[in-house]
Parts: sequence; structure tokens; C-alpha cells
Amino acid sequence: MKKLKISLLLFAGVSLMTIVYSCKSNSPTAFTNATMKPWFENYCASCHANGAYNAGSWLYDPTNDQSIQEHIEHIYNEVYTKKTMPPSGLSQTELDKFKKWYDAGHPSN
Repeated sequence: MKKLKISLLLFAGVSLMTIVYSCKSNSPTAFTNATMKPWFENYCASCHANGAYNAGSWLYDPTNDQSIQEHIEHIYNEVYTKKTMPPSGLSQTELDKFKKWYDAGHPSN
């Protein structure tokens, strides 16, 4: 009986995951975080947005949150660990703002 309950729970979990996954939209989610969108616009977009001359390995796209989420470890490393981005540098207040957002799970909105 115990194995039957475990099997049913596992099946129910897999079925629920399948339903949730299949209901997800393939359309991109915009990056709308009220604190960090202006931060990225101010410190990153001039070099890392569409049409920018020096995008490097990361392209910021505020219409697609994945542009940040897929590169967040690289961004964190350059901004907070190495402090090489942006090239003009950041104040401690701006670094703290970035770190707080990152530590909170880097929410898109």
C-alpha cells in the first residue's frame, strides 16, 4: 500500500509539472523591475543594447528578461566581483543596490 501511495504521488507530481510546463508561454517576459530597469538602462544599455557598438558577450534586451537571467552570473562577476563593468565604475550605493537585487533572486519585476 505504501509503494502504491508513493507511486501515485510521484505520478501526480509529474502530471502536474507537465501541465504547468505546457501552459507556459514561449513569448518573452519583459524586464520591468522598478529599481533595476533604470539601473540597467543607465549603466549597461549604452554598450550592451541592440545596435550598440560594443555589446561583447551579453546583449541587454529589456523586452526579454532572459537576456539578463541567462547571463546573470557573468554580469554579477563583472559588476560586483571584478568591478570592471561599467567601465566608468559604480558608487558603493549603486553596487549595494545591484547586490541587494541579485541576492533577492534577481527578480524581473
